[in-house]
Amino acid sequence: VISFNMQARGVIFFIVGLMIAFIGIALLFRGELLKFVENQKALNFVVRIAKTRIQKKNLANFLLLGFLNGFLPCGVVYYFLALGILSANFIDSAFIMLVFGLCTLPAMLLASFVFGILNEKFKDIMFKISASIMIINGIYLSFLGYRANA
Repeated sequence: VISFNMQARGVIFFIVGLMIAFIGIALLFRGELLKFVENQKALNFVVRIAKTRIQKKNLANFLLLGFLNGFLPCGVVYYFLALGILSANFIDSAFIMLVFGLCTLPAMLLASFVFGILNEKFKDIMFKISASIMIINGIYLSFLGYRANA
C-alpha cells in the first residue's frame, strides 16, 4: 500500500537503529530508562488482549496476535518490522514476517527450556552480551540509514 523511496528508507533505518540502540542501552542499565521503554500499562494491555484472543483459534485472531507482537519491546521484532515496511509490496512484507515468526518459535521454545536450567550468573553475563549486541546492531542500522541519505 505504501512505497518508500531510498531517502525515506534511509530515514526509517536510521530511526529504527536509534530505537534498537536506545533499547539496548535501557536493558544494559535497567533503570528509569527501561521503565519508560517497557511501559507496564501498555504491556499489560497488549498481554490482556492477547490472552483473550489466543483462546479462539481463527484467522482474524492470529492476525491480531501477529499485529500485537509488534508492540512488544524487542529489537529483533523492530528490525524485522522495519524490513517488512521497507519491502517492495504487501506480499513480500507478509512473507518476511511469516518467516520471522516461524523461525523464531523453535528458538524461543528452546531458549525457554535452556534458561530454565542455567544459573543466574551465566544468565546475567548473557543478558549483558545480548544488550551489547543490540546496541552495536542499532548503531550499524543507523549508520546504514545515514549512508543511504549521504
